[in-house]
Amino acid sequence: APVRPGIVPRPGSVAVATVRASGGSRVHLSTDLGETWSLLADLDSRISDLAWIDRDGAGALLVATDTGLYEVSLLPGAVPLQILVDPADADRGFYAVRSFVSERGAPGVAVAAQAGFGVYLSGNAGRPGTFNHVGLANVDNRVLAVQYDGPATLLWSGAGEPDPKKPGQGCFRARLFESDVKWQAVQAGWIGGTCRDLAFSGTLALAATQSGGVLRLDTLAAQPQWAPVMVNCGLPLRDRTRFVPVDAVAATAGAERLVLAGGERGVHRSADAVDWSPSANQATADVVTVPDTWLLCSGEHDIEVVRQDASSGH
Repeated sequence: APVRPGIVPRPGSVAVATVRASGGSRVHLSTDLGETWSLLADLDSRISDLAWIDRDGAGALLVATDTGLYEVSLLPGAVPLQILVDPADADRGFYAVRSFVSERGAPGVAVAAQAGFGVYLSGNAGRPGTFNHVGLANVDNRVLAVQYDGPATLLWSGAGEPDPKKPGQGCFRARLFESDVKWQAVQAGWIGGTCRDLAFSGTLALAATQSGGVLRLDTLAAQPQWAPVMVNCGLPLRDRTRFVPVDAVAATAGAERLVLAGGERGVHRSADAVDWSPSANQATADVVTVPDTWLLCSGEHDIEVVRQDASSGH
């Protein structure tokens, strides 16, 4: 992870959003790598994305929902507080939210609005009344990602594509903390329809797609172009030419690069985003149920204790 002032490490902390079949969503927090969980918030709307934020030494989660942007404190029993992004539409829904810091530690927040209303940017830690519209209207912005390239900070947006027969619009990127936000289309070579997630490993961009597997791109190339994977790369196929949708992608930087891609067929791993192998693809579904007034008790144990003196060997 990049080292910048304002980036707060949270070793062991994991936040997840769950969606109820009856409607609404919940936010759960674990501080021990998923061993135990606590309920942070219960919302009536559907959650699309989460992002960590730190203000004045206090941590919180920003929650993008179908009915607006909310802030949830990390303290148990916290009440979600709505952050007004656009005064013209208090109930505007959002697909994605990302927090970031400048090279000097200035915190910022970006959100992608639903229904093609574009991207909003806050240079003041996402506080109410600090968001401005920065473009990409009429684009189906589904995901946001932040790339730290030395002192530069780039915001990426991945576009949706409703027509399965079309390759999709790919992505857009813009440099932040400059006088103006200017978006650059990064579409050359794009296949696979909707962009479902974005990640970075050094100067390599990785995109999870609806039907094209995981695409890769050299962000420093003079004319950047997405490179596809072969149908025999190891990622699961839906049919002869289309991959199963990849829902999430993550990557480490450095010489020992590790790329993970997750979907309905489990997790696959790669060192180069070219050849993939299964990593976590088996789930144990054995369920043992007992009445409420019963306890599970293990069977009889047979233990043999062997004593040995380290110095004499006896």
